[in-house]
Amino acid sequence: IVIVVSESSALSYSEWIGSSGVSDLTVAGDPDGDFIPNLVEYALGSLPGHFDNLSPIVSDHDSDSIWITHTKSNDVKDVTMVVQWSSSLEEGSWQTDGVTHQIMADGVSSQTIRSSITIDPAHPAKFMRLHASLPELK
Repeated sequence: IVIVVSESSALSYSEWIGSSGVSDLTVAGDPDGDFIPNLVEYALGSLPGHFDNLSPIVSDHDSDSIWITHTKSNDVKDVTMVVQWSSSLEEGSWQTDGVTHQIMADGVSSQTIRSSITIDPAHPAKFMRLHASLPELK
Protein backbone atom coordinates (compact mmCIF):
# COMPACT_ATOMS: atom_id res chain seq x y z
CA ILE A 1 0.00 0.00 0.00
CA VAL A 2 1.36 3.38 -1.00
CA ILE A 3 0.05 6.47 0.74
CA VAL A 4 0.96 9.85 -0.69
CA VAL A 5 0.63 12.81 1.63
CA SER A 6 1.18 16.18 0.06
CA GLU A 7 1.07 19.56 1.62
CA SER A 8 -0.39 22.27 -0.57
CA SER A 9 2.39 24.53 -1.73
CA ALA A 10 0.03 27.17 -3.05
CA LEU A 11 1.82 30.46 -3.47
CA SER A 12 0.54 33.68 -4.95
CA TYR A 13 2.18 34.82 -8.18
CA SER A 14 4.17 37.50 -6.35
CA GLU A 15 5.48 34.99 -3.77
CA TRP A 16 6.35 32.49 -6.51
CA ILE A 17 8.15 34.94 -8.80
CA GLY A 18 9.87 36.60 -5.84
CA SER A 19 11.41 33.28 -4.82
CA SER A 20 12.35 32.26 -8.38
CA GLY A 21 15.72 34.03 -8.49
CA VAL A 22 15.07 35.65 -11.90
CA SER A 23 15.67 39.33 -12.64
CA ASP A 24 12.51 39.97 -14.69
CA LEU A 25 9.59 39.64 -12.26
CA THR A 26 6.90 40.94 -14.63
CA VAL A 27 4.00 38.71 -15.74
CA ALA A 28 5.03 39.13 -19.40
CA GLY A 29 8.74 38.53 -18.72
CA ASP A 30 10.59 35.57 -20.23
CA PRO A 31 13.99 35.36 -18.49
CA ASP A 32 14.77 31.85 -19.77
CA GLY A 33 13.93 32.68 -23.39
CA ASP A 34 11.50 29.79 -23.89
CA PHE A 35 8.75 32.07 -25.30
CA ILE A 36 6.50 31.28 -22.32
CA PRO A 37 5.70 34.37 -20.19
CA ASN A 38 6.32 34.18 -16.43
CA LEU A 39 2.60 34.17 -15.59
CA VAL A 40 1.96 31.19 -17.87
CA GLU A 41 4.99 29.37 -16.40
CA TYR A 42 3.50 29.95 -12.94
CA ALA A 43 0.11 28.56 -13.95
CA LEU A 44 1.69 25.54 -15.66
CA GLY A 45 3.92 24.73 -12.71
CA SER A 46 7.15 25.21 -14.67
CA LEU A 47 10.19 27.34 -13.81
CA PRO A 48 10.73 30.88 -15.18
CA GLY A 49 14.51 30.72 -15.04
CA HIS A 50 14.99 27.26 -16.51
CA PHE A 51 14.64 26.59 -20.23
CA ASP A 52 12.95 23.20 -20.67
CA ASN A 53 13.57 21.27 -23.88
CA LEU A 54 10.12 19.75 -23.53
CA SER A 55 7.59 22.54 -23.56
CA PRO A 56 4.71 22.38 -21.08
CA ILE A 57 2.52 23.43 -24.02
CA VAL A 58 2.31 21.11 -27.03
CA SER A 59 0.39 21.87 -30.21
CA ASP A 60 -0.61 19.64 -33.08
CA HIS A 61 -3.22 19.28 -35.80
CA ASP A 62 -4.90 16.90 -38.19
CA SER A 63 -7.11 17.54 -41.21
CA ASP A 64 -10.14 18.38 -39.02
CA SER A 65 -8.81 20.28 -36.02
CA ILE A 66 -5.94 21.91 -34.21
CA TRP A 67 -5.23 21.57 -30.51
CA ILE A 68 -2.93 22.47 -27.69
CA THR A 69 -2.23 20.28 -24.69
CA HIS A 70 -0.97 21.78 -21.45
CA THR A 71 -0.56 20.86 -17.81
CA LYS A 72 -2.17 23.10 -15.21
CA SER A 73 -0.89 23.19 -11.64
CA ASN A 74 -3.67 22.47 -9.12
CA ASP A 75 -1.88 24.70 -6.58
CA VAL A 76 -2.46 27.83 -8.66
CA LYS A 77 -5.72 29.50 -7.67
CA ASP A 78 -5.08 33.17 -8.53
CA VAL A 79 -4.64 32.84 -12.31
CA THR A 80 -7.25 32.34 -15.00
CA MET A 81 -6.05 30.39 -18.03
CA VAL A 82 -8.06 30.52 -21.23
CA VAL A 83 -7.36 28.84 -24.56
CA GLN A 84 -8.15 31.23 -27.40
CA TRP A 85 -8.03 31.11 -31.19
CA SER A 86 -7.65 33.66 -33.95
CA SER A 87 -7.51 33.60 -37.71
CA SER A 88 -5.28 36.69 -37.92
CA LEU A 89 -3.12 36.93 -34.74
CA GLU A 90 -4.20 40.58 -34.43
CA GLU A 91 -4.85 41.98 -30.98
CA GLY A 92 -8.60 41.97 -30.35
CA SER A 93 -9.20 39.03 -32.72
CA TRP A 94 -8.72 36.29 -30.09
CA GLN A 95 -11.86 34.38 -29.15
CA THR A 96 -12.95 31.39 -27.08
CA ASP A 97 -16.14 30.28 -28.82
CA GLY A 98 -15.90 26.84 -30.38
CA VAL A 99 -12.96 25.70 -28.21
CA THR A 100 -13.58 22.33 -26.57
CA HIS A 101 -11.64 20.98 -23.61
CA GLN A 102 -10.84 17.43 -22.58
CA ILE A 103 -9.06 16.42 -19.36
CA MET A 104 -6.44 13.90 -20.43
CA ALA A 105 -5.02 13.27 -16.93
CA ASP A 106 -6.27 14.38 -13.53
CA GLY A 107 -3.54 14.07 -10.91
CA VAL A 108 -3.08 15.24 -7.35
CA SER A 109 -0.84 18.19 -8.25
CA SER A 110 -1.85 18.89 -11.85
CA GLN A 111 -4.26 18.31 -14.71
CA THR A 112 -3.35 17.73 -18.34
CA ILE A 113 -5.88 19.41 -20.62
CA ARG A 114 -6.30 19.19 -24.39
CA SER A 115 -8.14 22.12 -25.98
CA SER A 116 -9.14 21.97 -29.63
CA ILE A 117 -11.01 23.80 -32.35
CA THR A 118 -12.43 22.50 -35.61
CA ILE A 119 -10.84 23.72 -38.83
CA ASP A 120 -13.27 25.15 -41.37
CA PRO A 121 -12.05 24.11 -44.87
CA ALA A 122 -13.29 27.43 -46.28
CA HIS A 123 -11.21 29.37 -43.70
CA PRO A 124 -8.35 27.08 -42.65
CA ALA A 125 -6.06 29.70 -41.10
CA LYS A 126 -6.37 29.27 -37.33
CA PHE A 127 -3.96 29.99 -34.50
CA MET A 128 -4.30 29.03 -30.83
CA ARG A 129 -2.77 30.41 -27.66
CA LEU A 130 -2.93 29.83 -23.94
CA HIS A 131 -3.69 33.15 -22.27
CA ALA A 132 -3.15 33.65 -18.53
CA SER A 133 -4.34 36.58 -16.43
CA LEU A 134 -4.37 37.63 -12.82
CA PRO A 135 -7.63 38.86 -11.28
CA GLU A 136 -8.35 42.57 -11.57
CA LEU A 137 -7.53 44.54 -8.43
CA LYS A 138 -10.55 46.36 -7.04
